[in-house]
Amino acid sequence: MSCECNDTFVIREGDTLPILRDQLTDNGTPFDLTGKTLSLVATHTLYGVVLTKTPTIPAPTAAVPDAAVLGYLDTKFAATDLQAGEYTYHYVVVDGLDTISFPNAGEFRMTVTPPR
Repeated sequence: MSCECNDTFVIREGDTLPILRDQLTDNGTPFDLTGKTLSLVATHTLYGVVLTKTPTIPAPTAAVPDAAVLGYLDTKFAATDLQAGEYTYHYVVVDGLDTISFPNAGEFRMTVTPPR
């Protein structure tokens, strides 16, 4: 299980944009998120603070008409969600009694730059 994520997501402390958009895949095949419960779990690597957010499925567009089937999800951060520093994060997908994490091994990375 993996994520078609760009290397490291970067956002400035206090900003609410950009939105973190990832695509979850299973051996290169998009993972269908239809009807699943989604969570993003991010941990500040220095302070150990854990943030849990509920990602959403992007609205249909001409380029991505069925984002859920294609494994796309968006996470929007509030201005007070993140402190400057490095974070690791992963996704938890629940389908009934089954739970799967993306990625299965390791973590994705996020950098939060200091406010101006």
